[in-house]
Amino acid sequence: MFHWDDDLERRMRAELARREMWEKPLREEIGRLQLEVWRLKQLVQHLQGDKEALRWKVREVLLERAFPEEELLWAKRVLEEAWLELSLMGSERASEVSQLIHHLERIWNARNPRRSISEPPPPEP
Repeated sequence: MFHWDDDLERRMRAELARREMWEKPLREEIGRLQLEVWRLKQLVQHLQGDKEALRWKVREVLLERAFPEEELLWAKRVLEEAWLELSLMGSERASEVSQLIHHLERIWNARNPRRSISEPPPPEP
């Protein structure tokens, strides 16, 4: 027959309370650090997005300097043909070429705000 030891139970409760007091600040610190890690991950994602946007802005500026108006249209047509071929082959590079075409269109539209690159130029009289 088992006998319940009240003294043992009291000592166990005291030990559990002591352990709880010791672990509580550690749990709080872990929670705070997890929140800080999450915040830093969000910051890194945001900065990576900014970095990518700046890289494309630099590419736009360089393309704008490199191509006069006629060459810009020629480069766009060549890139569209390349994009079509890459898309038909299922290449992963097709999306990069598509982004480049988009940026050429933005450069064109910035130079000619009234004419869109997708619209043909008006006929000359």
